[in-house]
Amino acid sequence: MKIIVTLIIALCLVACGKVDYQEVPGVDKEVNEVGKIIAKFQRSEVWTGGNEYSGCYTWEHREKFLKNKGLERIAAKAKGNRDFMRGIVALKRIPTDKQNEILKIWGKPIDPTWRQTGRIGDGTTEAGWETERDIAETLTKLAKNLLSLQ
Repeated sequence: MKIIVTLIIALCLVACGKVDYQEVPGVDKEVNEVGKIIAKFQRSEVWTGGNEYSGCYTWEHREKFLKNKGLERIAAKAKGNRDFMRGIVALKRIPTDKQNEILKIWGKPIDPTWRQTGRIGDGTTEAGWETERDIAETLTKLAKNLLSLQ
């Protein structure tokens, strides 16, 4: 019984760390790694699930994140991340039209809202979605700036 409970807990923990980035086919793994890193930053701040009474990402969470300069901190961490920077170098080798397609993918939230799923608890709140969007847009803007420097 103890083993079963341990396995269930382990599976739940693995599921909580799941990142929903859909890899772009036909590009270097370093490029897709940037998308995964962006998704990890989104997931590190915003969570899914909960309900309107407890456990969900709220406007107060978003306000605190923005007040504490969360976007700036995430951008600085990404800029110091070797895998992120390697991915930008790899992205530079791709034709511009494909770069723009990838940047568009990177600039989006990874979770739908409760409204989009039609069910409370599936997806995230509007506050969570907006925060995910802001994180994605901030890191995509950083990627564009780094591309222009190379």
